[in-house]
Amino acid sequence: MGLDARAEEIVSLYTPGNYLLKGSSEEVARSYLKMEKEKWLLLVKHDYVLALVKRDLEAASKLEKAYNAVRTMFDWQEDMLKEVGEKMSQRPSEAAEEAVKALFKLYAKEVQENTHLEVFGFKLALGSWRAKPDETVKDGSDRGLDYEADIKGELFRTEWRLWFAITRKLSGISREARVKRDRVTCWFARKLYSTIDAYLFGAREGYEKIVDPYIETAIEDSLAGREADYWKATEQYHLNLASYYLKYSEGKHPGMYLDYDLGAAREAVKCIIKALMAKLQVEPGSIPEGEFMKYVTEKLGIPTLMGLYEEAVRPLFDIKHEIETMFEEPSEERKAAEKEQVRKCKFFVNVMKHVFFTRPEERKFTITIDGKNF
Repeated sequence: MGLDARAEEIVSLYTPGNYLLKGSSEEVARSYLKMEKEKWLLLVKHDYVLALVKRDLEAASKLEKAYNAVRTMFDWQEDMLKEVGEKMSQRPSEAAEEAVKALFKLYAKEVQENTHLEVFGFKLALGSWRAKPDETVKDGSDRGLDYEADIKGELFRTEWRLWFAITRKLSGISREARVKRDRVTCWFARKLYSTIDAYLFGAREGYEKIVDPYIETAIEDSLAGREADYWKATEQYHLNLASYYLKYSEGKHPGMYLDYDLGAAREAVKCIIKALMAKLQVEPGSIPEGEFMKYVTEKLGIPTLMGLYEEAVRPLFDIKHEIETMFEEPSEERKAAEKEQVRKCKFFVNVMKHVFFTRPEERKFTITIDGKNF
């Protein structure tokens, strides 16, 4: 089975926003006998938190009956569900975060223990490269396993690729849930994605602080039965992303070997256009950015703004040159050209912010575009 198919299998088995234990309370209780205690408790904890968040009294009651039956049978002193319920009433986001941690542990078991790499006829668990059980993938990278030519190196790289394939699936789930206005599923998928991202790369400065107003209070709002303004929240989210990518493009993040990042600058361009789509109640990404910009600038009679967009996103070199220089150190000429392109991206994003997202009374200066003042 390929890694992409295995990732699909794992995500389908433990889909964020879905209950993981099926059947009646009796069937859930009997399932304890078919699996390890730790796994069963993780499943119950996740599903119980989800039921409380969704205000699904039927599902919550079913889980309480199943858990209490097993607890009584084995004379457990602790009452996990009581603790979860108390935390949910006092600190709901924290309780939900713990459910995400439970979900991550289930994924980790599938990736590291239940996925194997065949080497010389032997099946080795992907996680067997670890020197200690709690090593993260970032830890393995830090000790150079990315480039190790031995079996441990191959196991490490295979696990990394599987986790990365899983994050792509989760990204798709979160986007789809967002479009369907399923805030809870979007929240769970995004939080699990972030947990895996930190497991792979460590904390990335600023990335975890990008606020998405649509899901920021999803847990509390779901418990209270409150809705959110989807379009306003989506607009602000893409504005926040644009600001993050602009900052990243300016080389203010550690680990960048150049003092600019053209890829990040162009992401900022995409995000500011997606913010405008949301402002006009067009689903971001449903129309190519260039096509949307052409439509808007024609309608408003400001073709110069379209020209600024085209300047920001135009390819610097032809595809043949890109392939030929793919593995070479960038020349000073290329560095200068890319840095200038970053400047053009930044200029376009700032003009877009001024024209479309700054109220007239808050503008500190006036920009004239094709005879129109903004």
